[in-house]
Amino acid sequence: MENLKDKIREFGLSKGADLVGMASVARFSGVRMGIDQRIFYLMQKLLLFALKGSRAV
Repeated sequence: MENLKDKIREFGLSKGADLVGMASVARFSGVRMGIDQRIFYLMQKLLLFALKGSRAV
C-alpha cells in the first residue's frame, strides 16, 4: 500500500500538483485548490475506493 501511495505522489508531482493538493482536505480546508490539485485529489480517492472494492470480493 505504501508503494501505491508513493506512485500516486510521484504522479501528482509530475503533473504539477503541490503538497497542499496531496494533503487531506480536512487539514487544508481553508486553502483553495487549483485544477491540478483537484484532479489529483479525485484520482487518489478513486484509486483508494477501487482498492477497497477489490478486497471485498
